[in-house]
Amino acid sequence: MASDAPEMIERVARALAVEDACDPDFVDTNGRVQWTYHIGAARAAIEAMREPTEAMMRASRIVTTLPDGVDVSRITTWGSNVWPAMIDASLTAPEPPAWSAGRCGPN
Repeated sequence: MASDAPEMIERVARALAVEDACDPDFVDTNGRVQWTYHIGAARAAIEAMREPTEAMMRASRIVTTLPDGVDVSRITTWGSNVWPAMIDASLTAPEPPAWSAGRCGPN
């Protein structure tokens, strides 16, 4: 089964399948690839990361080097605006079907 899941959702869904001891590329008796059963959980995990934590904001301040005279508040704007936009972009796809409940599907 081909999936129209965005790349990041597929990456996370594949990792969740492996964590559940499934072969993410195994095709079950319904013709579905195992990782697709994890799309709903992958989407939820990514959505939970939409707002950066304070530790993430601090880390962005540490690794960002700004030229002299650049307002440091731009770093906060990056964390407050750019990060959520990146997460939103990783989620751009149709909502998963109701049957996407995670765990390994039928064998």
